[in-house]
Amino acid sequence: GKSLADQDQSVVKEVRHSLIHLCQRSAADAGPVVEALCDALTHSRSEVRLAALQTLVSIGPSQAAAALESMLRLLEDRDKHVKQEAQLALVQLAPEPRARALLSARARLLFGNGSAKLGAMKELSRDAPMGDAAVIAAVCASCKDKKTRGLAIEALKALVSLAPAGNLAAMSCIYSCLSEDRPDELRLAALKVLPRLARVRDPEAIAAVSALQDHAALGAEASAALRLLLQETDYSSKTAQRALQGAASPGGASHSPSPSRKVHLPPLGQSQSQHLQQPSVGGGGIAGDSGNPAANRSSGQLGT
Repeated sequence: GKSLADQDQSVVKEVRHSLIHLCQRSAADAGPVVEALCDALTHSRSEVRLAALQTLVSIGPSQAAAALESMLRLLEDRDKHVKQEAQLALVQLAPEPRARALLSARARLLFGNGSAKLGAMKELSRDAPMGDAAVIAAVCASCKDKKTRGLAIEALKALVSLAPAGNLAAMSCIYSCLSEDRPDELRLAALKVLPRLARVRDPEAIAAVSALQDHAALGAEASAALRLLLQETDYSSKTAQRALQGAASPGGASHSPSPSRKVHLPPLGQSQSQHLQQPSVGGGGIAGDSGNPAANRSSGQLGT
C-alpha cells in the first residue's frame, strides 16, 4: 500500500529507494516501474509529480529516456518548483542542444498558454526537420485547439514545411479541418494547404474538395484546389479521368461527394497552361503553384 502519494515523506523516501533499486537491478523490472512513474507525473498533487520526476532521473539515463515524452508536460507545470526540476532533468536526458530545444518547443505547444503555443509553433515550423512524427503529431493536435485564436490556422501552415507529401497524420488533420462543424475561416485555410500536401490526383483529396465547390464561401478556393490536384499535361488523359471517376463514385473515398455532384473542370483536351493560371489567393496563397507538393512548399507563403 506504500506509494509516492503517501502523506508521510519518510514512506515516500523509502518507496523511491526501492523503485530505483528495482530498475538498476533488472531491466525486466524497469519497464513496469517507469510506466508507474509516468502515471504519477500526472498526479494532482505537485509533491507527487516532483517525487516521480526525481525518481525517474535517479534510475539512470537509459531507463529514464523512455519516460521523456511523459515528462514534457512538467516543463510547463503550474508549480514553479516542478517546472524548474523538469528543466534540469531535460538537460540531463537530452544533452544535445538542438534536440533539447525541439523538445522544449513541443512542450510549450502542447501544454503552454496561448502566446507560448503560437511562439512554439513558429519555432517548430522553422527548426524542426521534415517528417518528424512527434512534431507533426503535436502540430496536428493544435488544429483541435479552440481556445487560442488563430492557432489552428497557424498549425495548418506549419504542416506545409513539416510534413512530407501524403503524410497520413497531416492529411487526416486537414480533412478534419474541412468538416462542416469547423469555422469557414479554418476550412478556407485547409483548402489552401491541401494541394500542397496531398499527392497529385489523390482520389480522397479530390473528393474532399469537389464536395465543397458549390459552397457559397468556399467554392472558389475549392475549385482552385481541385485544379492543382488534377494538374496534367493533358486533362483528357486516362489518369485524370480515373481520378475524376474515383472522386464522383458513391462507393469511393470517405469524403466523396454525392453521385449527382459534378466536378467542375476546364474543357478536356486543352493544354494545362491554358487553364492553370491560378487566381491570386489572399496573402500569396496558391497562385502559380506547380502541382508538385515539394515544389509547392517554396512557391510562397500561405494566406491567412
